[in-house]
Amino acid sequence: MHWASPAVFVWQSGHNRIAHNHLHHTPYTALVVSGRISWSTQGWGECSRTCRRDELDAALGKGFKRPGWQGREPFLHARHNVVEYNDFHNVMQITGDGNTIYVSGCGTGNIIRRNWCHDNFGGYMNAVIRNDDDQHGSIFDGNIIARSGGHGEGFINKGANTIVNNIVADLRPTHRHRSYLVLVRYDQTGAVHKGNIYYASRPGQVAISETKPNKRSPKGALLKQVDSDGNVYFSAADPDWGTKVLEHFQPQGVEKTSQPGDPLFVDAAEDDYRLKPGSPALALGIPQPMKVSECGLEEPYRTRWYGPRMRTRIEPNHGKLANDARVTIAASDPQATIRYTTDGTEPTAGSARYTGPLALADGHVVRARAFAPGKVDLVGACARFIPPPKPVVEDFEKAEIGETTPKASTSEEAPFTARVSNEQAASGKQSLKFIDGKGQKHPFNPHVFYRMRFEEGRMVGRFALRVSPTSDFYYQWRKYEGGKFLRGPGVRVSQGGKLVHEDQELMTIPVNTWVRCEVTVPLAEDNQGT
Repeated sequence: MHWASPAVFVWQSGHNRIAHNHLHHTPYTALVVSGRISWSTQGWGECSRTCRRDELDAALGKGFKRPGWQGREPFLHARHNVVEYNDFHNVMQITGDGNTIYVSGCGTGNIIRRNWCHDNFGGYMNAVIRNDDDQHGSIFDGNIIARSGGHGEGFINKGANTIVNNIVADLRPTHRHRSYLVLVRYDQTGAVHKGNIYYASRPGQVAISETKPNKRSPKGALLKQVDSDGNVYFSAADPDWGTKVLEHFQPQGVEKTSQPGDPLFVDAAEDDYRLKPGSPALALGIPQPMKVSECGLEEPYRTRWYGPRMRTRIEPNHGKLANDARVTIAASDPQATIRYTTDGTEPTAGSARYTGPLALADGHVVRARAFAPGKVDLVGACARFIPPPKPVVEDFEKAEIGETTPKASTSEEAPFTARVSNEQAASGKQSLKFIDGKGQKHPFNPHVFYRMRFEEGRMVGRFALRVSPTSDFYYQWRKYEGGKFLRGPGVRVSQGGKLVHEDQELMTIPVNTWVRCEVTVPLAEDNQGT
């Protein structure tokens, strides 16, 4: 199989039932349902030579222009397919920009229901279930998603689709995480989003992300366009997570009856996502989820192909390494041999043998599998660990005079610069000197910025500053996400040494004198502007 080939590809084919498959360890997407074609009359575009031009001309008029989705829908033959009771894991092992289930450019009536999508550790995995371009009229009902890596996204939705009664739990991103539900590009009018349970286990994750109106997407992709209600939002790492989600969206007229609170799974650690009595999900009328054992191969094929199954666990299953932390690995069969890797690759029988707790000093993605005669561990385990952040220390003493600072990025418009100088120093012999002036294309130049990745805890910034009577200095922390940024703490020192925060003058600092400054702030999702 080619790396870019999906395991199951349903293209321009309808009225199929894809059920009780067990798809795992694929290099790319596990299952694709698509009718994507290019309408190029020259036959240059994707699959354009499959189009019967005479039929298109007869239906749309000779020399027609590409119609909207409603006009194209009669020619999108991937319709009324049912994808159900499949077991997907360990997909997207090699490639990027893929998913567990991908649906795009189909006709109406496709139903993706009651599938078990779990333990997909691919480093460049996109969302688990993705409605991509040109996708409307599909139903996603009763699927269970757990422990997905890569970008750690549950659903991507780009159109008028129905997403109901699904569970998205314990996403584990190793790259930039957008959210559990991602609304992208297109107007979401006609979409339905009800009866879903979002269960986070890590701090700082986002429930729903939107696309704000822009030139490419004039209406944006916003939750307020969706018929969205009766959902449950809960984070085991942040008891206020669900409340904050609803406080943000309910004033927009959606999520009116949705609840923040523990859904009370029977035993999520053992993949039993049925709901206990007293669950807020049951009170909302959300139906009992399936048993995940209903998915995948049926008997006798399950036992015939795989035999007894084992399971491996890594504890802790994620986190920041500090204070000589130890990572332990255990298998459900105590007699099994455990093999592991620390670079995120799939363990094999030739990988390092686990003999005791691991001491990890740097960031690692640990993966492990158990091996025993007559038994199989198909899924394995995966855990991402990040090292404690290393402080950024810059005293400019090792830089050459006249150079830009080597640890940061510098933007200048000559002759105005930000360069290392030996004219003044708060300590040592050198400092960074800014020379500003009028006539620059961007008034914020020259400027210097440091890139760093601190995710949690308390962040402290210290620096020494010396301004002249005419200086206008600005200092700010920012978090960049998806081409935009969130403001963190910031101060300005305007002419005369006036220190200003949020347009309020706080004090006057002495000019032509070194002043030491310190900024301290806890890192959290809701600390924008603080």
